[in-house]
Parts: sequence; C-alpha cells; structure tokens
Amino acid sequence: MCARTVAAQTEWLLGYPERALQRFREGIQLAEELAHPFSLAFALVNATPVYLWRGDREPLQQAVEVLQALAAEQDFQRFATPAGTLAGWLVVEQGRSEEGLAQIRQSLATGDTASPLEDSYVPLLAEAARRAGHPAEGLVAVTAALARSGAEGFYTAELRRVQGELQLAQGAAEGDAERCFQEALALAAQQSAKSLELRAVISLARLWERQGKREQARQALAGVYDWFSEGFDTRDLREARALLEELSA
Repeated sequence: MCARTVAAQTEWLLGYPERALQRFREGIQLAEELAHPFSLAFALVNATPVYLWRGDREPLQQAVEVLQALAAEQDFQRFATPAGTLAGWLVVEQGRSEEGLAQIRQSLATGDTASPLEDSYVPLLAEAARRAGHPAEGLVAVTAALARSGAEGFYTAELRRVQGELQLAQGAAEGDAERCFQEALALAAQQSAKSLELRAVISLARLWERQGKREQARQALAGVYDWFSEGFDTRDLREARALLEELSA
C-alpha cells in the first residue's frame, strides 16, 4: 500500500498521469482491504496529491471528505493538516478565495506539517493568496519553503515557478519572473519531472507571448508537450494544448 501510493506521486512527477491514477487506485484498494483506519488515512494523504495535481476536483472532494472523517473519528492529528489544507483549496476553487485562504492558513499554522509533502501544500496557500489579492503573503510562504527545501527538493521547481507568478502579480520586473521560470524549467528537466517541466514552460510561454515572442513560446511549449503520451484530459495538458493552439493561430 505504501509503495503504491508513493509511486502514484512519482509517476505523476515523471509525466505519467494515467499510471499515477492506477497506482493511486491500487494503493487505496489495498488499504480498504486491510480494514485498518490508519492505513487508509495514510494512503489517502499520500495519494490525494495525485487528484490535486491532475485537476480531478470531484474525486479529490470525495477523498478529502473521507480523510477528514477518519481524522476526526480516529483522532489522527497528523492527518488533519493535509485534510484541512486540501479542503480549504477546494473552497478556493469554488470562488470563495478569502474563506478558503483562511482555512489553509489555519491548517498549515496549527497542524502537524512534518511531512515530505509539506512543500507541495505551500503553492496552494500561495495561489489562494494571489486570488484573494494578497500576492505578498504567498511570496513570503514560497520564499520560506524554498529556503527549507533546498536547491533540489522534489517540489523546488514548482515552488520556483509559483514564485515567478507571484512576482508578476506584484508588478515586479518581468526579467525576475522569467529567471524563476527558466530555473524551474531547468531543474524539472534535470530531475526528469516532466509534469513540473510542463507547468514551468506554460508559465514561460505565457510570459513570452505577452512580450511578443510567440514563435519562441510555441517552440518551447511544443518541445515539452509533444513528449507526453497519456493524460491529455488532465488540467495541465489541456491548458498546454489550448495555449499551443493560441500560439499557432
């Protein structure tokens, strides 16, 4: 169960969203067969990021509700933080940014964050803050996470990309944001984290499009997008395809 749920995260990072979903389902099935509440909660904490990263909102909602119920019924304090953070993000996704941001803040501030996944929750706080009109708060959180995770953490590329987006939201020089996107792209490529590489190149391509460098943006984006062989109905790949069509028009 542990191997499959952790493998689910790895498969997504490597650029295989469908394989990630299959590993997720295998891990959850094993946890359910054990009929052991802690094992199921552990599996959900490890596997729900796959739903989050794929953009599968309804399955994520259902999984978070199960996790929240388990955390409350069994007094699993260590699982309350990810459950509350993800629940807050779902509120943000419904358009209630301030309410969701408050929930994410509370979960991250009062809960147990001693988890390898901790840094993957920071972009949720950052994006919630940006949507609520508080990009500076998000930038502080991302900067702290980057200092904590080091130069080559598993989510450093995404943190660097989000840092660039927040800088743009604050009106910083485009060159500063571009450096963040380029660094995110290079690190993701170095780590073979194709899904994070795709996110970074989407951000970079949008910036280049705004600067009038449409063909350069198209080529960079196509170079990453064309590598993928599955998961074309997932959020990031749909966004990349739409941007490619826009740049090719």
